[in-house]
Amino acid sequence: MVWRKGTFLHNWANYQEHDEVTLLFFEPPDTSFEVRGRIEIQREGPYQRFSDAQHDVYHKPNVAKWLERPAYLVHIEEIYDNGLGKDAFGTRMF
Repeated sequence: MVWRKGTFLHNWANYQEHDEVTLLFFEPPDTSFEVRGRIEIQREGPYQRFSDAQHDVYHKPNVAKWLERPAYLVHIEEIYDNGLGKDAFGTRMF
C-alpha cells in the first residue's frame, strides 16, 4: 500500500519516530477494515514518483515539488474486518 505525504503533520512526526502504523477504512453504514503494518518513508524512487504522479492527475501538476512530498509504503502485517455482523467485528482476515 502506498500513499503520499499530505497535510497531516502529526502523522509525519509520528512516522519518523515509529514504524508501526494502523489505518482504519470506513464506508458507512457498515463496512470497516483495520490495516496494521510497518511504514517505510520513500523520499525518492518509483513509489514516491508514482504517488506524486497519481496526485497530479487530480490536482495542479507540479513536478518541482515532488522531492518535497515523500510517499509512505506500508508493509501490511494484519487486516481486520471491523464491519457489522456476527462474524465480522474484529475478525482477523490476514
